[in-house]
Amino acid sequence: MSSGGGKPPDRGGVLAELRTARAVLAARLATVDRLFQEAARRVHHGESGDGAVLARVDGNGRLLTLSVDPRAVRAPHPERVGPQIVAAIAAARGAAAQERQRRTREALG
Repeated sequence: MSSGGGKPPDRGGVLAELRTARAVLAARLATVDRLFQEAARRVHHGESGDGAVLARVDGNGRLLTLSVDPRAVRAPHPERVGPQIVAAIAAARGAAAQERQRRTREALG
């Protein structure tokens, strides 16, 4: 049953609690969006173990640049460049993830 005005009665403050929860969630979502935008402006670097491959990613892990030392490709085993590329990108993304997690913990608790 509804009380006048077409609105259902508020049983024990449930509607107020839902409004509060919605406001909290909206604020947290805005914080996450801000963190994502800030991370997109940060740059993290990673390199292969021998330094032949360098990768740059943004704070969200998106690859920005990849540099391969030409000597690595001309070396006797150029097939080793693939794993070096993966290692460099993984190192850069790992650094980005660590910072993103730290900033998220600080912002959201």
